[in-house]
Amino acid sequence: LLEDISLAAKANKSKEEYEFLLYAIGILTNAEEFDDFIECRFDGITRRNGNMRIDGYSMDATDGSCCVFITDYHGEEGEDSVKADSINSSFRKIRLFVEEAIRYELYRELSDAFQAMEFARDRFFDSEKITKFRFYLLTDAFNRQRSKTIKDDTILGKTVELNVWDAERLYELVCSTAQKESVEIHLADHGYPGIPCVKAVDYKDVVADIDVVPNSDETDADTKPENIVTYSSYLAVVPGQLLNDLYLEYGSKLLEGNVRSFLSARGKVNKSIQATIKNYPEMFFAYNNGIAATATEIDTEMTAEGLVITRIKDLQIVNGGQTTASIANTLLTAKKGESIDLSNLYVPMKLSVLEHSMSERIIPKISEYSNSQNKVDASDFFSNHPFHIRMEDYSRKTAIPAIGGNQYQQYWFYERTRGQYNQGKMKFAARSSQLNQYKAKYPENMVITMLDLARYMELYECAPDIVSKGKQKTLQVFAEKVKKDWQKSDEQFNAYYYKRMVAIAILYRRTDEIIKQTQWYKEKRSYKANVIAYT
Repeated sequence: LLEDISLAAKANKSKEEYEFLLYAIGILTNAEEFDDFIECRFDGITRRNGNMRIDGYSMDATDGSCCVFITDYHGEEGEDSVKADSINSSFRKIRLFVEEAIRYELYRELSDAFQAMEFARDRFFDSEKITKFRFYLLTDAFNRQRSKTIKDDTILGKTVELNVWDAERLYELVCSTAQKESVEIHLADHGYPGIPCVKAVDYKDVVADIDVVPNSDETDADTKPENIVTYSSYLAVVPGQLLNDLYLEYGSKLLEGNVRSFLSARGKVNKSIQATIKNYPEMFFAYNNGIAATATEIDTEMTAEGLVITRIKDLQIVNGGQTTASIANTLLTAKKGESIDLSNLYVPMKLSVLEHSMSERIIPKISEYSNSQNKVDASDFFSNHPFHIRMEDYSRKTAIPAIGGNQYQQYWFYERTRGQYNQGKMKFAARSSQLNQYKAKYPENMVITMLDLARYMELYECAPDIVSKGKQKTLQVFAEKVKKDWQKSDEQFNAYYYKRMVAIAILYRRTDEIIKQTQWYKEKRSYKANVIAYT
């Protein structure tokens, strides 16, 4: 890690701390810990001479949380552990900035720090829309406390969640087969002995209609075919208060990626659902379609009242995200003195439990089909489209011209699924020669994700205004175009299309490098993505 950071800093003529920030943010964004990250470096003094600092932020349009980031980079010569006092000091710097922004119109004093001013201004005028704050400390040292998430007190009545992402935690996430941090829910911790349920089906090695990658050089001969799955399903009754508590604690982490994208783009509150919650909670079970969800593991227990679920690992809501968000939002937006009682509100749930190795392939498909009869557009499930399989296939067989006298072929690597490149590296982690061959064939700086591709092609179509709205919005617009064009003729998405996309990627990344070296950017650290888009 430190070697990669050092090399990147030398290549980009930037500070190692800055490269570490980008590295850590890339890992967490890829793991869907949050959505679009806005780089926003500010270091200053409060009106009471306290030190305040932030390195960036992200607003989660789905659950209304505000994520704020700070780094504590030690480097090769620094201490290998981060002490509790240092952790508390970093979080205090974020807290002071946020408090100054909300309470004292800090934005009026930040005319020279554009994005910090924008962040402070938005927090001042829109603080009521924030459901909670999530503070992130990113460090290359080791947190010996290993206290990942700490519940703090509040800022102006808003809950503050503190997250420490140290070197070990980041490494564990990179090595994870799911490429996202596991969420494990013990119902007893939330005041419930279990969720009443009935086991509906239990299937082993059945065929699913999943598009399989042809001639993939990453598939072992003894690996079970991608379209063979094992799963069991349960029908359950979830207390509305429990669903509300889980959503407020975990937020959009509980929502499958396509569902999260749908909610963030179209709004999360349904007025009819809200009216039922407030006025007819006992009728909610009858009126509402409920939620469909998946998990990789559950524990069940037979009680005198019947079977109950006591533990759920990797819970993902694949249908019913609007129901879940509306319950939480109804309570959060309740007027002063308004009492909303969820004690008699229950939500039907269909829970499908899949083997961990299958979840990445099957969950998006379950999400697509379970939403096929409602208002979620097909473009929201673009990650399942055969377009991606074709792009992946081209990326594995289209070698680039030799660079610098290389005597081996190199390829761009298109990630059809999240974390695919890192999984390839982990497969050879114990065999250094094969790992080196893999990295030589697919260099780390030549990986293109689905979000990258959408951004590049929208810029090619001269739509910097769309790209400037963020990755998820860009993906949605691009998805609608591709699906429409694919139906007309999929032949246009050929080898030439793939090569053109790579050419745009090269131009984009080179522009990024140039802007990083400009004096104004080194001073302001703001609006880089927008400047690249309009260049």
